[in-house]
Amino acid sequence: MPILIGTGFLCYQSWLLDKGRSLNTVSTYMRRIRHIYNLAVEANEAPFVPNLFKDVFTGVESKRKKALPQEMLERMFNAPLEDPSLRRVQLTVRLMFAFSGIAFVDLAHLKWENIRDGILQYHRQKRAGLSYSWRFPPGRCGCWMSCPLVRQRNPFIYFLF
Repeated sequence: MPILIGTGFLCYQSWLLDKGRSLNTVSTYMRRIRHIYNLAVEANEAPFVPNLFKDVFTGVESKRKKALPQEMLERMFNAPLEDPSLRRVQLTVRLMFAFSGIAFVDLAHLKWENIRDGILQYHRQKRAGLSYSWRFPPGRCGCWMSCPLVRQRNPFIYFLF
C-alpha cells in the first residue's frame, strides 16, 4: 500500500506539472498534503510510512531574477517628469534605492532622531525587533537632506517626510 500512495503523489505531481503549474505551486500543494498526513498520523488515523514524500518536490525553486536591468533603473530614476506628485514618487523610489532597498513603511516612519553621526538607524515597522543601520558615505550625510522630499528640521515635525 505505501508504494501505491507514494506513486500516487508522483502521479499527482506529474499531472500538476502537465497542467502548467510551477514547481513552487506543486511544492505548496505537496507540503500541504504532507501536513495533513502528519496530522492524521498524530491522531492515529493513518499509519506512519517512512520517506513517503521522499521523491516529490517540496522545496522552493527561485530562478527568477528580481533585479531590474540597469537601463530600466536609469530610465526610471532620470525620466523628466512635469507633474509634482510623480516627481515626488520618483524621488521617493530613488531614496529607497539609495537606502539599500528600505521598505516604504520604514522610510515613511523615519524621524530626525534616526540620524546620528552620519548613520541612519531604524527599527523595522513590519517585523518588530529587527533593527537596521545604514552609514552615509563620508561627506554625503548633508547632501541627501537637500532632497525636496525631506522636510526642514522643525521642532513640531518629527518625521523626515
